[in-house]
Amino acid sequence: LRTEYIRRQVKPGGGTLEGVELLDIGCGGGLLSEAMDGLGARVTVLDGSGHIPAIDNPDRVARLLADFVGGLA
Repeated sequence: LRTEYIRRQVKPGGGTLEGVELLDIGCGGGLLSEAMDGLGARVTVLDGSGHIPAIDNPDRVARLLADFVGGLA
């Protein structure tokens, strides 16, 4: 994953991504979304498959603060 590269592009001065809202289009398994959440971003995920394995668990959904819009294919 290019997590650190993305963090530097979004917050060049360093630090967490608190207060940053990201849209992960074509998120697939949600790996990048989960990593960005770990850095403090609020992540909205969009994938046409209608299934994101990384956020199958409702507790994880609450923790990730992820909004899922699926089944668009």
